[in-house]
Amino acid sequence: MSSEPSTPPPSTDSLKEATEKLVGFFQWLAELVAARNWLALLLVADLGLILALSPKSGFVLKFLIDMLSLKLPNWYGSVFWFVVGLVFVAALVVAVKTAPRSKKLDVADTSTRRAIKGLRAFGVEDAEIFAKLQRNQSLQDCLESLSREEFRFGLLIAESGCGKTSFLQAGLLPKLLQPDASLRGVYIKFSDRQPLNTIR
Repeated sequence: MSSEPSTPPPSTDSLKEATEKLVGFFQWLAELVAARNWLALLLVADLGLILALSPKSGFVLKFLIDMLSLKLPNWYGSVFWFVVGLVFVAALVVAVKTAPRSKKLDVADTSTRRAIKGLRAFGVEDAEIFAKLQRNQSLQDCLESLSREEFRFGLLIAESGCGKTSFLQAGLLPKLLQPDASLRGVYIKFSDRQPLNTIR
């Protein structure tokens, strides 16, 4: 009695490993779909088409031909590569549309850039730029308050970094330095010197 050697069943470890890889792949695909990463999805689809349905090396196509004894029509190769090319072009279009664009600054943008000074305050020389920042109503209200007969003393209070110094130096002071201004402005910068000496 001759016994033929039987093929050993696949080990549980290799089966488990293959299943985990497959699950990981599908989770990755699900993440791409959820994130709407069309570029990656199109490229995966293109690669999948080539690996599975390529006329010469597609494993799914070979399996179907062997199982069902199919014969490929003459036009299959041309249509297949046309579809692969179409998906690739679609991926290229998506890549171009979703690529970050570098903004070119035109002349109008330079004034906007100069108007953003970060933590540095605007000075008297920046009055023209400061005027474009839509503070006209606040300046008008402040000037009216200063010109009232009953006005004696005022405080400008606001949270740090909101533009108090810029408002005084580039907004209020240039208005008070104009020849036709009814009031005259004197800006005294805080320093270690005696205030009266600074005023003089």
